[in-house]
Amino acid sequence: CVGAKVNNRIEPLNYELKNGDLVEIMTSKQSPGPSKDWLNFVKSAHARNKINQFFKKQDRKDNIEVGRVELEGELKKNHFDTELLLKNSNLDKVAESFGYKTHEDLLAQIGAASVRVKKVIDHMKELFPEAFPVEQTQLVLSESTTLNRINNDILVNGIPGIETRLARCCNPIPGDEIIGYITSTNGISIHRADCKNVSIQKVKEKFVDVEWSGRRTNFPYDVVVHIEAINKTGGMMEILKPFYDINAHITNTFSKTQRNMDYYTISCEMDKPENVPLLLKEIRKIPEVVSVSRQ
Repeated sequence: CVGAKVNNRIEPLNYELKNGDLVEIMTSKQSPGPSKDWLNFVKSAHARNKINQFFKKQDRKDNIEVGRVELEGELKKNHFDTELLLKNSNLDKVAESFGYKTHEDLLAQIGAASVRVKKVIDHMKELFPEAFPVEQTQLVLSESTTLNRINNDILVNGIPGIETRLARCCNPIPGDEIIGYITSTNGISIHRADCKNVSIQKVKEKFVDVEWSGRRTNFPYDVVVHIEAINKTGGMMEILKPFYDINAHITNTFSKTQRNMDYYTISCEMDKPENVPLLLKEIRKIPEVVSVSRQ
């Protein structure tokens, strides 16, 4: 259904019919399907159930694809044997260990953020230990620990090696204008210069001059993108495509629909922060996108 005529006049779908009205339903094979806004005015339980069934099926399809991409990305990031681990027969065994019937059920739960990828990999390690060499796991842990001790990306008053941390409220990346703020417990917190949390600080003596060193030892960098778009069936996958195209590792997705608009928050990790402007540019090219911004 793409519209309706009442007494030969096109009327909105929430038009209230009167006795004697002549109704003509307008359809199209190219229609993407119902809108979630229809739930606000449909009258019958049957119609409401049919709309909910459509979106449940569509959401499941999107969640399966998102779950597959997130799982594959995490396995590749850690150099695990994706060819073995992502076989449908092996994924079915992993799904069974969680109590699901098929691997698609498990992937859908990952995509819906109901099951953490790390938990899935823990189950994989128990079922397929040959895909997880001990030496490789130890190396990843060792590198991660070292990078978290000292952030050599940052110079404080021109001096390297001072304890700093990148603020989670604004997630600065190389190329951003930054400022340091001395905290009581966590060393120097590095914020983007335009961060709202920085603007409300009253003790100006706690600010210090900081700059990027150019070394980039603290990768991957966390990037959070907020997107507002006109509601569209399958819109999630179209929104995520630019992230996949630049090999960004998606760590979390959140979406909600309100008044025919979709609101997305996509969290990802990027080794090359210079790709962020390209990412935002490609997202803005999507016709349904209204606004894009970094957190």
